[in-house]
Amino acid sequence: MTRRRLLKTSTQAAALAQLSKIAEKDETLHGSIKVTSDRCFAGLEAYRQVIDSEIDYVLLCTPPGFRPEHIEYAVKRGVHIFAEKPCATDAPGVRRILALEDEMKRKGTDAKIGEEILGTKGCGSLVERKVELTGPNARIFREHPDQHESHHQEHIDFIAALRRGETPNDTRFLCESTLTAIMGRESAYTGKYVTWDEILNSELRLVPPDIAAWDGSIRPVPKPGLPRV
Repeated sequence: MTRRRLLKTSTQAAALAQLSKIAEKDETLHGSIKVTSDRCFAGLEAYRQVIDSEIDYVLLCTPPGFRPEHIEYAVKRGVHIFAEKPCATDAPGVRRILALEDEMKRKGTDAKIGEEILGTKGCGSLVERKVELTGPNARIFREHPDQHESHHQEHIDFIAALRRGETPNDTRFLCESTLTAIMGRESAYTGKYVTWDEILNSELRLVPPDIAAWDGSIRPVPKPGLPRV
């Protein structure tokens, strides 16, 4: 979304980053995404080009290992953020985002997250005033008839808040919910009781410090009940 578009009634995608330029080739996207070829970027550094494209807010929907680096750069550039959970794959990544909280408040940078609950018999998508359930006994609860599909509504609400001059910030919830999942994962993998303080201060790193320079090597698959390697 460009800065000038935020103040108007319509919203358009202004730039796109992927590992390959799929959007240029997919004709089904041409009518809804107004991204010209010179604003469609590819590669592991493409997020910088998108964030530097004079946008108001960026959607960070890549695999979570990339999220800390992408959020950090968006905050540095003063761009509002919509990020999918989880926001990291390890505690150092979570701490990297938590360290940005004060800077985000100073700059008035918003951070909004998508909300979903996954279960064995379906899933629930929670956005503002609506809960939408899927599965064999699916039901949709609406407070008023103007609500849209949840993934659509969350952006309507976020953009409306930005236009009102509000700065909703879910950074701490984003980080704590991610760390809760990591804590459960590490307990399952190691067979050990893991406390909040232990996982918050863990030095286990699953993501290379410089993703752009990653050599493609993959860590061994963890085995439940055995120490991490």
